Amino acid sequence: MLSDKAAWCSAYPWLRGRLTEKELEADYGLSDTERQFVSRRAYGPTGRLTLAVLLKMRRRLGRFVALTDVPEQIRDHVATALGLPPQTLLVDEVGRPATVHRYRTAIREHWGSRPFADGGRAIVLEAVHRGAQTMSDPADLISASIEALVKAHVELPAFSTLDRLVGSAREAIHGAIYARIDAALNDAQRRALDGLLEHPAVEHLNTFSRLKPSPRPPTLKHRGQWTDRLAELDAILD
Repeated sequence: MLSDKAAWCSAYPWLRGRLTEKELEADYGLSDTERQFVSRRAYGPTGRLTLAVLLKMRRRLGRFVALTDVPEQIRDHVATALGLPPQTLLVDEVGRPATVHRYRTAIREHWGSRPFADGGRAIVLEAVHRGAQTMSDPADLISASIEALVKAHVELPAFSTLDRLVGSAREAIHGAIYARIDAALNDAQRRALDGLLEHPAVEHLNTFSRLKPSPRPPTLKHRGQWTDRLAELDAILD
C-alpha cells in the first residue's frame, strides 16, 4: 500500500497489484538475449531464477528491490519462463548477500548502468535546480529528476530518499528566488504585495486568492480572460 504522499507521483515506478497474464508477459517475459545472459552468469535453479527476477525487476522499476518484496506471481511467471517449477525459491538475500551483490553487479555491467550512490545525488540536484526556476509542484520536480536519472543510466533511489532530496533542494532554490525578488522591491511595492492578502469584509476572497485560479481550456474567450489577467498582474507593481 502506497502512502498518500507517494501515491500522487505517477512518474515513480511502483509494484502494482495482481497483474493479468498479458501484463506479466509484457513486463516480465524473457527474451532470448536475457535467457542467454542468465545461463552464462548464474548456476542452478535458485541462482538462475534470482538473476532473472532481479534483471526484470530492475528493468521494470528502474531500481533493485529486496527479494522478499518480489510478488509470488512475478516469481512464478519468471520461473515458468525458465522452465523451472513455479515454487522455485529465490536466493536468501540475508544469508547470501555476496551472491545477490554479484548478480546486481552483473546486471549493471550488462546494461551499462550504475547505482544511485555513484553520482545520482548530483544529477537530482541539477535537475531540480533547472526545473525549480519554472516549476513549483514537487511531483513535477520528482518527475524531472527521474527522467534525468534514467537518461544517465543511474538506478532510482527509494521514493522517500528522492522525495527528501527534491524537497530540500526545492525549498533552498525557491528561498533564494524569493530573497532575490524581495531585495529588488521598494517600500511601495512591498505594501502593494502585502495588500493582496487583505480580506475586505464585502469580498468572499482576497485579491491574492482571486489571482490564483488554474488555467481554463485555451478557447478564444478564455485567452481574452488570461490577457486581462496578465495586464492585472503587470499593474500590481507598475
